[in-house]
Amino acid sequence: MAIVGAGPTGLTMAARLAQFGVAHVVVDADAGPISESRATLVHAATLEILDEVGVAGELIAAGMRVNRIGFTNCGHVIASIGLAGVPSCCARPGIIALPRSAAQSCYSSGPDVSGPGQPCSCLSAG
Repeated sequence: MAIVGAGPTGLTMAARLAQFGVAHVVVDADAGPISESRATLVHAATLEILDEVGVAGELIAAGMRVNRIGFTNCGHVIASIGLAGVPSCCARPGIIALPRSAAQSCYSSGPDVSGPGQPCSCLSAG
């Protein structure tokens, strides 16, 4: 199975497939972990899945809990929504914010992308 993208979603899928012994490969356009942020939010339900693959604790420690979302226009806050009292069906905190680069480093068998567009055997099984 091919997984396109070595971001949090792709790495989660790779870790999950490895748990079930499914052969797979992760491909990513970047030559390795990135320094800028692309995917920054990890939701509670995702954290529960990541708990099963053993990386949720590291992600929570590396990130920040999101307690408020603000909307801006030309640099001015026009609306703000508090999340602290919003009920969750999950045992994990609501939303964690962290850079993709930090998320990538939390996967103990993290991606070793061999080059742009080249497949790598990230967390591969079988």
